[in-house]
Amino acid sequence: MLASIGYRLLVERVRLPRTIFWGNAARLSLTLNNRGIAPFYYPWPLVVYVLDVEGALLVSFPLDVDMRALLPDTPLKVSARLPVADLPDGNYTLAVALLDPLTAQPAVRFAMPNPRPDRIQELASFKVHRLFRNLFN
Repeated sequence: MLASIGYRLLVERVRLPRTIFWGNAARLSLTLNNRGIAPFYYPWPLVVYVLDVEGALLVSFPLDVDMRALLPDTPLKVSARLPVADLPDGNYTLAVALLDPLTAQPAVRFAMPNPRPDRIQELASFKVHRLFRNLFN
């Protein structure tokens, strides 16, 4: 019962290509949900992160979403372009965080398993690949 009181935010679905060819824009789609009984009352920014294999933050950008619109058991879809043009070949992790505007730090734990203690929620992995590396280098 205590687990359902208030809001319980989670990312139900992530759509992202597993391999992104360097120089191409990648479309990202997230389906958010609130499995609690209360809405999220504040317009805090939802930020997407790209992490390297060690978990260091390389890229971050806010999503265009008002978290107050995420009502209980009403999925909310959010789309964005993932900025990967400057990333070298390699493996990366996509993550999100809900930032407290007073501290600019991740402040909400998502209702999902997460290996990170800093409230940055890992979602999916992807690879950046230079398709014609040998032709242009």
